[in-house]
Amino acid sequence: MSLLELESRDVPTFLTNQLFPVDNPWNQVVSNAPVASNSNAIISRIINRHGGTAPTIHADFGNPTTDGALYGIPINVATSSTPKVTVVVPNFGYPSESDSVQVPIPTGAVIEGDGPTGPAAPGSRGDSHLLVYDRDANVLYELVSAVRPAETVYPYGGAHPTGQWGAYQVSYWDLNTNYFRTVGDTSADAAGLPILPGLVRPDEVNPAPGGAGAIDHAIRMTVQQVTDSFVFPASHLTTGYHATDLPRMGERFRLKASFVIPNSWSAEAKAIAQAMKTYGVIVADNGSDMFFQGTPSAQWNMSSVLQVQSIRASDFEVVDLTPIVTGLSTRAGAIGGGTSVTITGKNFSGAAGRLHVLFGTAEAASYTVVSDTQIVAVAPAHAAGYVDVRIQSGESEVDNNGQTVFFGYGTSANTAADDFAFGNVPLPPPPNAPPVSPIPSGRAPVLSPVVVNAPVGTQVIRVLNPGGSTRTVLTPHPGFVGGIIAAAGDVNGDGVADIVTAATFGGHVKVFDGVSLAELRSFYAFPGYVGAINLATGDITGDGVADLLVAANINGHVKVFDGITGNLAISFLAYAGYSGPIALAAADTNGDGRAELITAADGGPGVHVKALAPDTLALSDSFLATGPGNGTGFSVSAGDLDGDGVAEFLVAQGPRVRVIDSRTRAARADFMAFDAASPARVTVQAAQYDGDPYAELIAIAEMQGRSHVKAFDGPGFGLADSFFADTR
Repeated sequence: MSLLELESRDVPTFLTNQLFPVDNPWNQVVSNAPVASNSNAIISRIINRHGGTAPTIHADFGNPTTDGALYGIPINVATSSTPKVTVVVPNFGYPSESDSVQVPIPTGAVIEGDGPTGPAAPGSRGDSHLLVYDRDANVLYELVSAVRPAETVYPYGGAHPTGQWGAYQVSYWDLNTNYFRTVGDTSADAAGLPILPGLVRPDEVNPAPGGAGAIDHAIRMTVQQVTDSFVFPASHLTTGYHATDLPRMGERFRLKASFVIPNSWSAEAKAIAQAMKTYGVIVADNGSDMFFQGTPSAQWNMSSVLQVQSIRASDFEVVDLTPIVTGLSTRAGAIGGGTSVTITGKNFSGAAGRLHVLFGTAEAASYTVVSDTQIVAVAPAHAAGYVDVRIQSGESEVDNNGQTVFFGYGTSANTAADDFAFGNVPLPPPPNAPPVSPIPSGRAPVLSPVVVNAPVGTQVIRVLNPGGSTRTVLTPHPGFVGGIIAAAGDVNGDGVADIVTAATFGGHVKVFDGVSLAELRSFYAFPGYVGAINLATGDITGDGVADLLVAANINGHVKVFDGITGNLAISFLAYAGYSGPIALAAADTNGDGRAELITAADGGPGVHVKALAPDTLALSDSFLATGPGNGTGFSVSAGDLDGDGVAEFLVAQGPRVRVIDSRTRAARADFMAFDAASPARVTVQAAQYDGDPYAELIAIAEMQGRSHVKAFDGPGFGLADSFFADTR
């Protein structure tokens, strides 16, 4: 395969040397990247830590001449003639995660935390980073908790035998190549990243003739709290928190395009702000929120630099750098290969030599990365048939525990936009092609009405008429105020949707006749289980009558009870080893006339949706419907919203709602049904609302004991109605 350079542009240099290849993540343009699904949640948590006022960014460096202190991380420059010395890494440091290299430490080397005119005591130096850059070889050595030969203690604690340099960790970086740590290993930075490439330096920021007047790389940043995971290019995590509203080590923040850089700002401030828009900032270590790092230098005019400190955390967003394919220049080619295909999309750069263009599972014969949004690929030879053209940014590697893991940004999702046919075969049917969808057992389908759960602290569930007025008010579990969930489906075959309810905890399920409200059935779906459950209805057994689907939050244990007899029909583990909420639905998502059993779980990477064949439980579909969430829950449903006989997937993750085409997995809609900052639990339904023969998209948010109902309809899923259920 071939990989040509990206579009012509400046790349970061230091002392005339290029720092990393142009396709390295530090040099990646992220201005076109989509916003991450949990961006608002991450930014909100940072703001909430500061009493609700968004903190400003802070330049964590300075001018030692005017400041009277050495703020920042200094860079010591060595040459090929600088003698190399051994650096001792104690057992209480990170010897197994350090590089066994000698370091060319210049005479009079400056350590982070030293004074403006000379060394400071180890106990007062903080992280004590020692950066040594060999300008002749373009390689970098970085140490943390570094000590000089005469110093007797390490800055992080522990005795240091005199006579040799010491450090808690030593990292070597070859800046001529795309060089990374072993996955799982730390570096002198907590994220496993190099420090120097992310520092703000006067030789690039200052206007000519003293500097280049521009920064052509991402900038290093700290935050107080991170979750216990990392994202490429980081290779190491820190522990302490596990939450989707916290950034990961390596997370990329970007100054919003809507932020207007004032014309009155200095050249230095403009250069820093523009870099934060174009390349972003990377979370590299724990520290004060929104502090970005640079080198201390007498060349700084700090009054000019500090103008950027009016930028607030709320002016940033978190970006998702997973590749996206949005189109192909040609949709078909010969089975012998050789067809040139221009692929358009996003996030094609920054793969650091780990990019793969896949036609199905076959690698492209060759490709050229033209820009972050365009690749020209040559199709390989392939058997007749259609495939998805996907962009994989990253590769499998062996981590420091000997486990094979994926290291990279990920692989583009399959969509209708990436379909490619080899030979004279038809492409997949277009989204509006109606397949045959017979109705089992000769019965007409019964569209479910909107059902409103009883929020925590209340006891009443409601069933709504078309138009939103209340049809039924029911107190199914008197005295229970821990939250009651409900669904509707015709379980007795009389052509009217019946009501199924469950106490959120304990698994007590009841069925009520849709006309008389008489209790038809009462049972415990998981005897002895006291945890949370979820439920749905749908015809899984194929007899034309709705069955009861119930899930427990242990291993994704799902049971299906026959609607007519009440007998257990199916029992299986949908997500073995997973202990968390399970959402359920049932609908015909492949046009074969039978409802698939649909499950969803959110184990961290996003909401994982599965569609299972009703008879064999074979996977009909399995995909991530979203990216990481914000910790406010998720919901799944499915229904035929456009009358083509095939159901769409409906997924809510917090206030975000997605409608996903079941044939192509393309998003038919992706929007915030409620305020993005709302902590409310949102559920989705495909239900009868406006009286036509098709289901509408219903989103319900539980807010302080009340249920806010919104109905969305039409090709664009526009808002058709919005009200609180207890007002009608």
